[in-house]
Amino acid sequence: MNGTASLLREFDRWDEDLSRLEDEYAAGDWAQRERLMITAQRTVATYRGRILPLLKAEDAPAVTYAHVVTDQLTHAVDLLEDLQRELVKPGQISRLELRIDETLAVIRVLGTVVRRVHELDHANQP
Repeated sequence: MNGTASLLREFDRWDEDLSRLEDEYAAGDWAQRERLMITAQRTVATYRGRILPLLKAEDAPAVTYAHVVTDQLTHAVDLLEDLQRELVKPGQISRLELRIDETLAVIRVLGTVVRRVHELDHANQP
């Protein structure tokens, strides 16, 4: 399987994982701190373990945006990991919730950019 297909599959798996988590949260009695912790933890693990390595791989499609987007995604995942660590400290969860939601939104937007460029690149190949 080529790098683009693997990368797109990992983005889809992450989206599906977060959707399943949302369903579990809705069906259960989850505390806000737990929901944020698990969502952040899954996102960091997925991006560090599967998505970022594919983006940084030598056989990743060569497009001009790659280094900028990969750096921004790495920064956003680093921030999310820092915010996740703050969740274990006592204090205002509403501030952390907002920052985590904003960071997840940035990760989603950057992921959408990567997907679209790879899909377009793949569609334009002979």
